[in-house]
Amino acid sequence: PTYPSGQIGFLLCTKAPREQKTCSKPVRKPTEAVQNVLKYYSPEMHEAAFVLPPFVTRAFAAAKKAPSQ
Repeated sequence: PTYPSGQIGFLLCTKAPREQKTCSKPVRKPTEAVQNVLKYYSPEMHEAAFVLPPFVTRAFAAAKKAPSQ
């Protein structure tokens, strides 16, 4: 798909307790039978969806180092 302009953002929420808060790791994995009929989803694709490009990782690191205003 194409988009006319601007950025697209997503919000991901969870009801998991704070110590378990991670959405990058699947909580459940499809059975082998289900996995065999899925075209796009796999646990590996799920995890890869949360990998950030290097420039974003660097920007977050710089923002963490910056003094609070």
